[in-house]
Amino acid sequence: MEDYLAEYLVTTNDNTHSYIRAGPRANALLHGGDRVVFSMRAVMAKKSAVNSPAARGGEESRCPELDAIYERCFSELMDVVTAIAEINEVNTNTIMNIQALKGMSLSLPESREEMLTITGVTQANYEKYGRDLLKITSKYAEEKNKLNFMEVTKNKRSRSPSSWSNGGAPKKRKGGNSKETPAGSYVAPYVAKFRNNGKKRIKASRGRQ
Repeated sequence: MEDYLAEYLVTTNDNTHSYIRAGPRANALLHGGDRVVFSMRAVMAKKSAVNSPAARGGEESRCPELDAIYERCFSELMDVVTAIAEINEVNTNTIMNIQALKGMSLSLPESREEMLTITGVTQANYEKYGRDLLKITSKYAEEKNKLNFMEVTKNKRSRSPSSWSNGGAPKKRKGGNSKETPAGSYVAPYVAKFRNNGKKRIKASRGRQ
């Protein structure tokens, strides 16, 4: 698609966004002078591979529990960013683009340095919103670490001689599951914080008039 499409960057409020527009050879394609053929089979195979849990989470095997952690983290990140965007009356991409949120939910950074390695996270948007998002990813990173520890412990027990004599690995304990966070409860603190910041900015601007 070289020369048929052209990419350009727009920076607003310290955030850079990428856009695509018609390139210099677009007219030749639109009027039938040039032809472009896509291999649908190759595209479908690639899409399937990218969307698989192993590809998304970087795991060697499928793990529904781990996928659930990624999905819940992304949902919470998206809810908070949406709430902040509504308060500031801007698009969610102005706060943090969706690809960056997906990167956060999969890598689950636990520090500022780890957060800044994610594509789409800049020094500017981290200073404004990244610290609050880091609290969310750190929470789910801890949950992931606990899950990994439980899996390692389970595998060790299943390989121990004592478990063989008992006819297999020890049974799982009943109960002990952590309760789900009520929907919307994690958004409230962030909404209150950014609403108060907005009121302070309005008062400051009125005082200068």
